[in-house]
Amino acid sequence: MTKNFHLPPVIRNFRLFLVLGMALLIASCDQVDEVACQYDLENPDTPITLDNTVLERVDGGRENLGNYLGKLVIVNVWATWCPPCRYEMPSLQALSDRLPPSDGVVLGISVDNVQPIVVREFLYRNDISFTNFVDAQQVVTIRKWKVAGLPETLIFDSTGCLRDRIVGAKEWHDDEIYEYLEQLMDQE
Repeated sequence: MTKNFHLPPVIRNFRLFLVLGMALLIASCDQVDEVACQYDLENPDTPITLDNTVLERVDGGRENLGNYLGKLVIVNVWATWCPPCRYEMPSLQALSDRLPPSDGVVLGISVDNVQPIVVREFLYRNDISFTNFVDAQQVVTIRKWKVAGLPETLIFDSTGCLRDRIVGAKEWHDDEIYEYLEQLMDQE
């Protein structure tokens, strides 16, 4: 003889909640979040953007990063003394070579406290040709963008809003990462 076993309503509701929650989580995994800018935690009304961001290029010129508005901007913050930074540089170069120039750009910002020529020589020796800047005083990287570790990569959309931050070295030429970046470019 079988016994009718009834679950208490709390457990039935919890199971339903759990199943629905998992379904939503799985459905959202392959979609890029369509949020606006990330905001500065110290100044919650201030979005983190490329606006009014002027840096010195390793070749000595100065450039406003706002010049890159209209395309996806991938900014890698790094240093020559940082082993994970040096490790990921070739894959960032491969990503830079793969991105359509009209849709996206890879930029580097060195936080080395050295003369720009030292950074320029490092880039030359390692066949890195994407545009690089120096922020030795870390005015932009630490104070404005709140970079907390190296390497850290910030992804800005075509309007200049910070959409994502990735801490640690990655294989930037990986197809999954490229597909994620394509989704961001398609939203533009």
